[in-house]
Amino acid sequence: MSDEIEEKIIKDLVELIDSKKGEDIAVIDVKEILPVTNYVFVVTANSSVHAHSLAKYIISFFVENSLKNFLHNKSIDLNNPWILIDGGDIIVNVFLKETREFYNLEKLYFKGSDVYKPAMKN
Repeated sequence: MSDEIEEKIIKDLVELIDSKKGEDIAVIDVKEILPVTNYVFVVTANSSVHAHSLAKYIISFFVENSLKNFLHNKSIDLNNPWILIDGGDIIVNVFLKETREFYNLEKLYFKGSDVYKPAMKN
Protein backbone atom coordinates (compact mmCIF):
# COMPACT_ATOMS: atom_id res chain seq x y z
CA MET A 1 0.00 0.00 0.00
CA SER A 2 1.45 3.39 -0.94
CA ASP A 3 2.05 5.98 1.77
CA GLU A 4 -0.59 8.27 0.25
CA ILE A 5 -3.28 5.56 0.25
CA GLU A 6 -2.24 4.45 3.74
CA GLU A 7 -2.55 8.03 5.05
CA LYS A 8 -6.01 8.38 3.50
CA ILE A 9 -7.22 5.11 5.01
CA ILE A 10 -5.90 6.10 8.45
CA LYS A 11 -7.55 9.53 8.17
CA ASP A 12 -10.86 8.06 6.96
CA LEU A 13 -10.89 5.43 9.73
CA VAL A 14 -10.19 8.07 12.40
CA GLU A 15 -13.04 10.19 10.99
CA LEU A 16 -15.39 7.19 10.99
CA ILE A 17 -14.58 6.26 14.59
CA ASP A 18 -14.88 9.90 15.67
CA SER A 19 -18.23 10.30 13.87
CA LYS A 20 -19.53 7.22 15.72
CA LYS A 21 -18.50 8.79 19.05
CA GLY A 22 -15.42 6.64 19.69
CA GLU A 23 -13.42 8.34 22.43
CA ASP A 24 -9.72 9.00 23.02
CA ILE A 25 -8.67 7.68 19.62
CA ALA A 26 -4.96 6.87 19.44
CA VAL A 27 -3.19 5.73 16.28
CA ILE A 28 0.33 4.41 16.71
CA ASP A 29 2.73 3.74 13.84
CA VAL A 30 4.43 0.47 14.76
CA LYS A 31 6.10 -0.35 11.43
CA GLU A 32 9.56 -0.07 12.98
CA ILE A 33 8.81 -2.19 16.05
CA LEU A 34 6.35 -4.89 14.91
CA PRO A 35 6.76 -7.17 11.90
CA VAL A 36 3.05 -8.09 11.73
CA THR A 37 1.25 -4.76 11.31
CA ASN A 38 1.81 -1.09 10.49
CA TYR A 39 -0.68 0.72 12.70
CA VAL A 40 -2.40 0.05 16.00
CA PHE A 41 -5.60 1.94 16.82
CA VAL A 42 -6.80 2.19 20.40
CA VAL A 43 -10.28 3.58 21.01
CA THR A 44 -12.65 3.75 23.95
CA ALA A 45 -16.36 2.94 23.73
CA ASN A 46 -18.77 4.19 26.40
CA SER A 47 -20.70 0.90 26.77
CA SER A 48 -20.78 -2.69 25.53
CA VAL A 49 -23.50 -1.80 23.02
CA HIS A 50 -21.41 1.12 21.76
CA ALA A 51 -18.30 -1.10 21.46
CA HIS A 52 -20.31 -3.67 19.49
CA SER A 53 -21.62 -0.95 17.17
CA LEU A 54 -18.16 0.60 16.65
CA ALA A 55 -16.70 -2.80 15.84
CA LYS A 56 -19.37 -3.45 13.21
CA TYR A 57 -18.67 -0.06 11.56
CA ILE A 58 -14.93 -0.75 11.56
CA ILE A 59 -15.39 -4.23 10.06
CA SER A 60 -17.62 -2.72 7.34
CA PHE A 61 -14.94 -0.07 6.68
CA PHE A 62 -12.28 -2.77 6.24
CA VAL A 63 -14.52 -4.75 3.87
CA GLU A 64 -15.51 -1.66 1.83
CA ASN A 65 -11.88 -0.56 1.50
CA SER A 66 -10.67 -4.05 0.57
CA LEU A 67 -7.75 -3.96 2.96
CA LYS A 68 -5.49 -6.60 1.48
CA ASN A 69 -4.82 -8.56 4.65
CA PHE A 70 -8.26 -8.27 6.23
CA LEU A 71 -10.02 -11.57 6.64
CA HIS A 72 -13.55 -11.19 7.90
CA ASN A 73 -13.47 -13.41 10.93
CA LYS A 74 -17.03 -14.12 12.02
CA SER A 75 -15.72 -15.38 15.36
CA ILE A 76 -14.88 -11.89 16.65
CA ASP A 77 -16.48 -11.69 20.09
CA LEU A 78 -18.43 -8.44 19.96
CA ASN A 79 -19.65 -8.83 23.56
CA ASN A 80 -16.28 -8.35 25.16
CA PRO A 81 -14.71 -5.39 27.04
CA TRP A 82 -11.82 -5.59 24.51
CA ILE A 83 -12.68 -6.15 20.85
CA LEU A 84 -9.69 -6.71 18.58
CA ILE A 85 -10.18 -6.28 14.85
CA ASP A 86 -7.23 -7.47 12.78
CA GLY A 87 -7.08 -5.66 9.46
CA GLY A 88 -3.60 -6.90 8.64
CA ASP A 89 -1.80 -3.59 8.17
CA ILE A 90 -4.15 -1.98 10.71
CA ILE A 91 -5.19 -3.46 14.04
CA VAL A 92 -8.03 -1.78 15.92
CA ASN A 93 -8.59 -2.30 19.65
CA VAL A 94 -11.99 -1.17 20.92
CA PHE A 95 -12.06 -1.01 24.70
CA LEU A 96 -14.43 -0.17 27.48
CA LYS A 97 -12.81 2.56 29.59
CA GLU A 98 -11.83 0.38 32.57
CA THR A 99 -10.34 -2.30 30.32
CA ARG A 100 -8.32 0.24 28.34
CA GLU A 101 -6.94 1.72 31.55
CA PHE A 102 -6.04 -1.76 32.85
CA TYR A 103 -4.16 -2.94 29.73
CA ASN A 104 -2.69 0.47 28.79
CA LEU A 105 -1.65 -0.55 25.26
CA GLU A 106 -0.23 2.88 24.51
CA LYS A 107 2.48 2.16 27.08
CA LEU A 108 3.20 -1.20 25.43
CA TYR A 109 3.80 0.54 22.08
CA PHE A 110 5.75 3.48 23.52
CA LYS A 111 8.53 3.02 20.93
CA GLY A 112 6.05 3.53 18.11
CA SER A 113 5.29 7.03 16.88
CA ASP A 114 1.92 8.68 17.45
CA VAL A 115 0.12 9.35 14.20
CA TYR A 116 -3.03 10.67 15.84
CA LYS A 117 -3.62 11.16 19.51
CA PRO A 118 -5.83 13.91 20.90
CA ALA A 119 -5.49 14.94 24.51
CA MET A 120 -6.86 12.14 26.68
CA LYS A 121 -10.09 13.09 28.47
CA ASN A 122 -10.44 12.54 32.19
